[in-house]
Amino acid sequence: MKKEEIAGFIFAFIAYTLKIYRIHFHTYFIVAAIIYLLGLYIYMVATRKIEMDSFFIGLSSTFFLIWLLFLTKFFPMGIIPMSFSLLSLVVGVYFKFRNKSTLADGRQWINLVILILCIVIFRMPNDQRYYFTGIKYNYEIESDYMTWTKYSWFLYQEGKYVQALSASERALSIANQMNDEFWIEKIIDQQEKIQSRNWTKY
Repeated sequence: MKKEEIAGFIFAFIAYTLKIYRIHFHTYFIVAAIIYLLGLYIYMVATRKIEMDSFFIGLSSTFFLIWLLFLTKFFPMGIIPMSFSLLSLVVGVYFKFRNKSTLADGRQWINLVILILCIVIFRMPNDQRYYFTGIKYNYEIESDYMTWTKYSWFLYQEGKYVQALSASERALSIANQMNDEFWIEKIIDQQEKIQSRNWTKY
């Protein structure tokens, strides 16, 4: 595994850590890491610095990172990067068997770790996933009423109406402290929808 690849995955790891802690502009860092890895693998295979099996395994890991971005940002159509990542993995394994290459190299281990992480997060209910990626390690959570309102939405979707109302109350308390009239009215409206079980759109 080349040092440029290692640097790219370290960059991606740092970028996703910033996401967990809700550091500003974390999405830009994640996208930059993904673009770097995609460009790197295309360059290396075009200049024949890596074999086809290594190219497709690396490409699969990069698509898994894209899928992870979709999962943690709740983007729709996550099945697209997931499909590309799995297809690339299958092709990469095929080339490994055809070339009789070792399966236990660094690229394979990185691919496996990212795949497991994606599966774990994918299987989380939306409210738990949002709590983990948006609240648990959020260093601004004591003043971040918008995150609390979004969390109440995910709780409501899971049928956890009492917890949804509690999260909304937390958001309202912070919004009152911040004297944000727009969000105060919005949160009160959301609470009425929670109580009437009529909250259909965030």
